[in-house]
Amino acid sequence: GASALLLLPLLAAASDKDHCYLRDASAPTVSAAFVLCEQGLVYSTTDTGATWTAHDTGAPVTLHAISFSDVNHGFVGGESGTVLGTADGGKTWQARKTGSTEHVLTIFTLGDRAWVGGFDGTILFSSDTGATWAKQKSGTTMALENIFFLDPDHGWAVGWSGTILRTADGGKNWE
Repeated sequence: GASALLLLPLLAAASDKDHCYLRDASAPTVSAAFVLCEQGLVYSTTDTGATWTAHDTGAPVTLHAISFSDVNHGFVGGESGTVLGTADGGKTWQARKTGSTEHVLTIFTLGDRAWVGGFDGTILFSSDTGATWAKQKSGTTMALENIFFLDPDHGWAVGWSGTILRTADGGKNWE
């Protein structure tokens, strides 16, 4: 709608970096939203877009994905397996050790659970708000561009060359 059209000039003008290429967004509530610039900035609103605040993630790489499970807890991900987490609505960010160096293309959060997808069929899973991560076997080498879960068990991942994966057990088995 009209509010989305007004958002783009606001973000470009608010950026303290040369450019702001919008890559992804997450809206954990009806009034809160987070927008990701691939250069490392996250813009947040808690008043349905009336005001926006810029937060620098400090990421040393290009970022591709963002997901917030609530107004405080979220992740961004990008090149070289980079995953950063926040517990204060994006004010501060900390690196998460995932054990992967594959580019992150998507993140999905559901409560304390998070799934990360990326190059070479990579799927990473955390059940503890990103404190620890484990690889899940996707059965593909295609890059995964999006992951979505309806509940903790039932999810889908999609990616290159028409790849469509599904799970009924939280990602223990993908088919």
